[in-house]
Amino acid sequence: MVIDWSRIESLVDMNDPEDLVWLKEMIVSLNENMLVRIQSLREKMEKKDQKELQSELHQIKGVAANFGLALLSQIVIKAEADAKAG
Repeated sequence: MVIDWSRIESLVDMNDPEDLVWLKEMIVSLNENMLVRIQSLREKMEKKDQKELQSELHQIKGVAANFGLALLSQIVIKAEADAKAG
């Protein structure tokens, strides 16, 4: 996954051990959260729940942007636009 490291570096001091521990915890949490969101996306697509699908994609887009996940953000932006278009 393409990562915008400048975004990550804006969140923490890469030379501060406490910040690095926090970052590691956040990455573990992000991974767990994304696994739940992927399952949620599957369920919403199976139900063809367009409004809920758009909402889930919007939330993923925000998380991706906050953590500098540039490629994921681009993919989700397109998926959100496709969901809005039906």
